[in-house]
Amino acid sequence: EQTWKRVEQLFAHERVNAVSILKLFAHFKTLLVVGCWLLVVGYWSLAKTACCQQPTPTTNNQ
Repeated sequence: EQTWKRVEQLFAHERVNAVSILKLFAHFKTLLVVGCWLLVVGYWSLAKTACCQQPTPTTNNQ
C-alpha cells in the first residue's frame, strides 16, 4: 500500500507538471501570435513608408 501511495503521488506530481507545461505552452502560443502580429504590422508599416517615399526624385536618382 505504501508503494501504491508513492506511485499515486508521482502521478499527481506528473499531472501537475503536465498542467504547468500546458499552461506555459498556451502562454507561449499567445506570445507567438502577438509577436507574429507585431511583425506583420511593423513590416506593413515599413512597406507603406517605403512606398510613400518612392515617388520622390532623390530615391529615383539613387
